[in-house]
Amino acid sequence: LDCYNLDQIDETFDAVYTLNCLLHIPKKDIGQIFSLIATRLNGNGLMYLGLWGGENFEGILEQDTYEPKRFFSFWEPETLLEIVQQSFRLEYYRRLNPREGVTFNSIIARKR
Repeated sequence: LDCYNLDQIDETFDAVYTLNCLLHIPKKDIGQIFSLIATRLNGNGLMYLGLWGGENFEGILEQDTYEPKRFFSFWEPETLLEIVQQSFRLEYYRRLNPREGVTFNSIIARKR
């Protein structure tokens, strides 16, 4: 399912789990995607969002080991949280640093 087409689903859900897939969405579109996710959630629905980030980057990652190299959007945590909170209420946030120079954002947010 393409996340740009979530409005074509006739069902709603109690929760949505998204782990590292939205880091391939262009930054200009991420607010729209969060809004579409929110419309597919039941009244008190939750979204789990896990994303690598910690820096402001958008583009092809040259050190990517996959071919063809993939597009990534990495967010500074403060900016990511601002955008999430346009469609959701923040319930939980944890910034993990599994190794030096690497940040993982773990977010649980409730539909507004």
